Amino acid sequence: MRDEQRAPDAGSGRAARPQAGARAVFLDRDGTLNREVTGALARAEQLELLPGAAEAVRDLRAAGWVVCVVTNQSAIARG
Repeated sequence: MRDEQRAPDAGSGRAARPQAGARAVFLDRDGTLNREVTGALARAEQLELLPGAAEAVRDLRAAGWVVCVVTNQSAIARG
């Protein structure tokens, strides 16, 4: 199997370039992966992952899925 055909290494932390026809899953950030914070999530120390969230993302990546995290939080657009 050629390197570009292999599923990304879920433990590497590297973003893999998706292949044409790759399967993707889109996950909402707040309330799905992490606990919702009153107001805006502004600092990394405010982030609290929900139980099982990290393992679920790892398992999806290990199964060859491209994982995309989405949010409608306006602070993301402002940088």
